Amino acid sequence: MSHYIIDAAEETRCKSMDMGEKTSIASNFVSLEAINEILNHRSRAIRTEYEANGDLKIDRSWRITYPFFLHLSQENKTLTLYARGYAREGVDEGEIHKILNSAKKRLIHFNLHLKKDAKGLYIEMRHKADYSADGIPIRLFLVLLLNFSLRFEEVMSLDKDQQMIHVVRDKL
Repeated sequence: MSHYIIDAAEETRCKSMDMGEKTSIASNFVSLEAINEILNHRSRAIRTEYEANGDLKIDRSWRITYPFFLHLSQENKTLTLYARGYAREGVDEGEIHKILNSAKKRLIHFNLHLKKDAKGLYIEMRHKADYSADGIPIRLFLVLLLNFSLRFEEVMSLDKDQQMIHVVRDKL
């Protein structure tokens, strides 16, 4: 909990330094394009890519350590971050459960689930944020992205036997 309080205090302290910069996106102006503009700002140059399903892929760049996706629901005024780590073909589901259970013990603030789709078995981590009240404060938003990426990198690092496809390590 103290981590979140410190982030909020840091955001308040730094606002005076950002007087010349845009500090937030008002809730009625939040769009994937506005978020992408913030991410692609020259000081960060975070690599992004629009997905066919309308989500935004946030790739390794700036200080993002592991790629993940951002889903924006303007109707519900929420944004959802999600990352997926796929198991290698032929890996026993029990091995992936071990990794998932270890991750759940370490990362209690994130939703972690084992799922399956056409590409195979994967661990998915999700985090939903509501921006309806005050929009998106940019500094806190960037901290959220960095922390989410780092935490999923932690999940993937629990795979000591390389049972999962690690897109950074395996250079996919």
